[in-house]
Amino acid sequence: MGIVDNSKVKVEIDGIEFSAKRGTKIIEVADEAGIYIPRFCYHKKLSIAANCRMCLVEVEKAPKLFAACATPIADGMKIFTNTEKVISAQRAVMEFLLINHPLDCPICDQGGECELQDLTVGYGCTTSRFLESKRAFEDYSFGPLVSTDVTRCILCSRCVRFCSEISGTDDLGIINRGSNSRIFTFLKTNLRSGLSGNVVDLCPVGALTAKPSKFKARPWELVQKPFISSHDCLGSNLYLHVFRDKIIRVVPRRNDLINETWISDRDRFSYEGLYSSDRVKSPMLKKDGNWIDISWSQALDIVSKNIKSVIESSGADNIAAIASYNSTCEEFYILQKLLRALGSNNLDHRINQLDFNYQENMPVFSGIDIGMDEFDKLDSVLIIGSDIIKDHPVIGIKLRKIINNGGNVFVVNPIDFDFFMNVSNKIISNPKDFIHIISSLIKNFTFFNKDFNDKNIINLFSKLNGYEKYREFSEKFFSAKRKVILIGSYVIFSQDYSKILYLCNLLSSISGAYFGVLTDGANSSGAWLSGFVPHRLPGGVKHDIGNNVNCSNIFSKLLKLYILFGIELENDSIYAKKSLDALSKADFVVSFSSFKSDVLLGVADVILPIASTYENVGTYVNMSGIWQSFDPVVLSDYEVKFGWKALSDLASMLKLNGFNYIDSVHILSEIKSFINENCTLSWNFNVIDNLVSNINGDLIVIPYLSQYNVDSLVRRANSLQKIDRDNDFESNLVLKCNDGVYNKLILNKSLNKLLADKKIIVSIDNSVSDGVLFIRNYNLLNYIDYYLLYEVFSFDKI
Repeated sequence: MGIVDNSKVKVEIDGIEFSAKRGTKIIEVADEAGIYIPRFCYHKKLSIAANCRMCLVEVEKAPKLFAACATPIADGMKIFTNTEKVISAQRAVMEFLLINHPLDCPICDQGGECELQDLTVGYGCTTSRFLESKRAFEDYSFGPLVSTDVTRCILCSRCVRFCSEISGTDDLGIINRGSNSRIFTFLKTNLRSGLSGNVVDLCPVGALTAKPSKFKARPWELVQKPFISSHDCLGSNLYLHVFRDKIIRVVPRRNDLINETWISDRDRFSYEGLYSSDRVKSPMLKKDGNWIDISWSQALDIVSKNIKSVIESSGADNIAAIASYNSTCEEFYILQKLLRALGSNNLDHRINQLDFNYQENMPVFSGIDIGMDEFDKLDSVLIIGSDIIKDHPVIGIKLRKIINNGGNVFVVNPIDFDFFMNVSNKIISNPKDFIHIISSLIKNFTFFNKDFNDKNIINLFSKLNGYEKYREFSEKFFSAKRKVILIGSYVIFSQDYSKILYLCNLLSSISGAYFGVLTDGANSSGAWLSGFVPHRLPGGVKHDIGNNVNCSNIFSKLLKLYILFGIELENDSIYAKKSLDALSKADFVVSFSSFKSDVLLGVADVILPIASTYENVGTYVNMSGIWQSFDPVVLSDYEVKFGWKALSDLASMLKLNGFNYIDSVHILSEIKSFINENCTLSWNFNVIDNLVSNINGDLIVIPYLSQYNVDSLVRRANSLQKIDRDNDFESNLVLKCNDGVYNKLILNKSLNKLLADKKIIVSIDNSVSDGVLFIRNYNLLNYIDYYLLYEVFSFDKI
């Protein structure tokens, strides 16, 4: 890496003197100074192309005009942006750009917010000298999300550079030459990236627009409202565009601390699910096997009477609450307060966790100890158990930037996922080997660092064998000055979760690496801080009575009454079958939900409609501990209540004290009264001597987690589901395994009959590690009757 010269130089733009870092481009200095230079191809998050020539400026004593986007400043440089020579060049460029551009502004979705329109008015000619026929192109589909009209394209190449530099998929390119040049997906495939919708924002004309919102409204008719993403733990900032009280589209809201100027397709198009026919429109009661609509007062009265009845007959310990990790802090707080006021501690949101050992040693909240704005400064990232590009698409942008800056990304995964980037080193292995792999990294660290003298750690790994084969991997990772260790979903699912956490925390502490968990959903961190775990009260205060309570045994105990909040267990949880068995045997099940499903209608007794994501008010805490509050973007036409309000009304019906809240701000202030300087990501593990994997057997079942199946809203977004249906693995009941596993499976006649009866396809995929059966989503587990995601069995048991 070369030496960077950060010295300041003085330049003059239009007679005004400025100082800036040597090497800064002219257009950057002008933007900082508030001097506008027109541009099409330039974008500050993309590389320099300098192909539109719209940003030409005049430099004193230079014979030719310079492209401001590509020209670095020099000391004493005098720049002119509005001379006759510059204006003439700008008009000429505009004239060339408009030669083949169709005059269809009245029917173009970009009309009214089009950069070409604006610059034509500001810098173009009033008439055209071009009399020949305009060229036109046939449009090819880029998939269900992005609509194309390539004839409008001015070849700025922003979309091409985005796919190459930001998403890493290289889906788009420019083919042919001269006037026949056009953007194209070379193999006529759909855009593969979970970030593909960003090309719509980048396109300065109407060549690429959002397909789901096509022809729905004009830009000047839209009202822009801020919101926070609810589909992953990053908490991306959004703007929602509303037309006549209906969401029409979603665009990014710049926040350099979190998502910069990008959002995932999941964030952009999930709003479609809000208008699903599955919406619960009013409180519903199951009576004699049939569902009828009732009033809120009737519904709350029925629920409260059943709660009182269970307490009187069986005690409060027979009541449990399970909430979605996308619930707001206010909802988590009110629900845990209600349940504990009743005398029950059976509450949890960790619906995808199997191993709850040592949970009393966990930090005050689950997350990572580094902000997203600090990722750019990292030299190395170690990812363990995550398909991070699909699970957290915007974080993938940060990883690619680290690699482009000369850093390294290391991966330990059960499947060789395509990260669309040059991963430095990767270990693809059975999850039961993860403990040995991480232990080997620690052992190698003690080997490389002769000054390391912690006898307890050295002795702990003194008998470890086979660590030498990970020496090169270890040496590269530990040589970095600034590094982070990230744990993902495929570790959270593991029966070795607590031991892997312990080892990664140990690895972090001895090597100086940052460390954390890429948590499920939008608000797992907020759930911990709000007290919605059985062993912690709000603010992380220890609650020892809950140390032996968790999501797994809440279902195992077959309790009398279950409260479900914003959750569809058949799709959201690894306990899909186990939970539904428990619910079907319960005396009473009440669900606070925005949507109904066949499964919910089968197990619930009362369904109470609550505001869906974009209708809700509340607060999320992202994985870095950033609190972000939001207000409703639209109000529902149905008889729905805010989640916190519905819970407060239920508490009042139960005659519980302390639930007379005015609004969500009142609740949030109460939550924050429990938050202090001790609410940090500090771990308190004692030494775990038994570092043997809890996973036994020959075959481990792992689900494929589709990025478009993460929650009830996304599952009902039609455009996103079309992407799933375009993918054979995502659209069918498919099991994937490598050659070795497949050859053993086909020998089992009873299994083959079961698979044939259920029309389940077994596909060979050698990216899957040995001994792993890769399965589509949780609900497929019901077909083959496995209770647990990571349940292990030998081939002769199959």
